[in-house]
Order: sequence, then C-alpha cells, then structure tokens
Amino acid sequence: MSRVVIGAFDDPAEVTQVTSALTQAGVPANGIRVIGNHAQGAQYAGGQDIVTPLQRFGVSQKDARHYAEVVRRGGSLVAAMAPDERVAAQAQQVMDRFESGVDLEDRVGRYRQAGYTDFDATAPAFTADQARAEREQYRIPIVEEQLAVGKRTVETGRVRVVARIIEVPVEQQVTLREEHLHVERHAVDRPVTAADAAAVRENTIEVTEHSEVPVVSKQARVVEEVVVSTEASQHTETVRDTVRRTEVDVDEDVADDLRTTGQQTTRTTTGR
Repeated sequence: MSRVVIGAFDDPAEVTQVTSALTQAGVPANGIRVIGNHAQGAQYAGGQDIVTPLQRFGVSQKDARHYAEVVRRGGSLVAAMAPDERVAAQAQQVMDRFESGVDLEDRVGRYRQAGYTDFDATAPAFTADQARAEREQYRIPIVEEQLAVGKRTVETGRVRVVARIIEVPVEQQVTLREEHLHVERHAVDRPVTAADAAAVRENTIEVTEHSEVPVVSKQARVVEEVVVSTEASQHTETVRDTVRRTEVDVDEDVADDLRTTGQQTTRTTTGR
C-alpha cells in the first residue's frame, strides 16, 4: 500500500537535496512533487489551490491550510509517494535530517503569536526578501565551543658542562741510588811480586762515582668520561576547562485543534 510522506522546508536550496535523497531512498522520481514559491522546480502562484491536493494526499483540511500558509510565506512542501511502508519510513528519515525542516505545529504557534488565524488564499505570496527575513526570525544559531588540546615544547631544565684545564700539586716518592768514592791507604810489608814489578811505572787511575736523580715526564691518559644526553618519557595529563554553548528553551503553546489523529499521511516533525 502506497503512502504519502510530506515535509515542509524553509530553505529552498535544500529542496533539491531533499528530492535527490528521496530518489536514492527508493521513492520514484514521478512520485515526488514540490510546492513552493521560491524553490527550484516548485509550483506555486498567488491564490493557487494547495489545500485540495494536500487533502487528496490524506492531509486534514486544517493541516492542509496551515501547510499552504507555510508555502505562502516562502516555504516549500515536498510530497513523496512511497510505494510501501519500508520506503515511507526511509523517506521520513530523509526529511528529518535536513536542518530547515519545519515542525508544523510549532510554526503555526509562532504564526499565531504574530496575529495569524487562518490561511488566506487571496493574500499575496512573500517575496524572496520577505521569505528570507521570515526564515531568519525562526533561526537561532546554537553555538558551542569545543575544547582543542594541543601540545607545545617548553624548557624545563638545562645542564651546562664546561671543560677547563687546572694544575693540581702531586707528590710521589722514588728511591734513588748514590755512589760515594772512598780512598784508603794501608801499610803492607811483603815481597815484590811480578805483578807488583809490572805496576811500577807512571800511571793515572780515574774512578767516577754515580748517583740517580729523579727524571719527571708526563703522559696524558683518559681516566673518566662525562656523557650528557636526554631521556624522553611520556605521561597522560587531564586538561580541565569550560566551554560555552547556546541553550534554547522552547515554550510550546499550541492550540489543541492543530493536533490530528488517525492520518495515513506522515509529516516531518524535526523540532527545529
């Protein structure tokens, strides 16, 4: 059993996207109709009967007249003829995800706060500027700050190593050998031997004494090394801060006669 899904949208630029998404969801292209005075491909003229076709789709007369008022003020209606319940549910999901979707009950309540009572087919359609101004009245930007946590490198310490040459007094003991000459004369009385006779001649004997003295030399040796390096480690730190966002309180004060029951037609209720 086929079913018609109807959605109202403020932004005419989104209507093309809606119809394309509906086609991808399984709604036949010839089963999609767009009604609006500023949407691309839409059909509307001042005084045009919109109420009757909507009633044929199963929309109640009251809702059909309110939909007609949305169109008169620059909105657009998209009617999708879904071949079965599965496609109808997908079509409803498609219409719900677009930002400019209109909640009919909420919109009519706002119209009535400005003096609206019922759709007037003889009233002129809004111009593009009027429709844009109308949309801006119902658009409240929801601003939310997002916390972005990055990283930067900071200097947390420094080591300076300076190498310089100093002189340090040192002492070391060394054992030295010394020679000392002694000349002794001894009185003797013995016969002269051949050796003694051979030694009787002029002769000079020299004997040298020696002593050890310290000899100092220096040899450089590596006795220690100083190594300077960095060691990296990681840790997790929780960053706490506050962010700001816009909160909107909606006070719904809608007349009971806008609520319908038992309709086969589904309309978008995005709550925007």
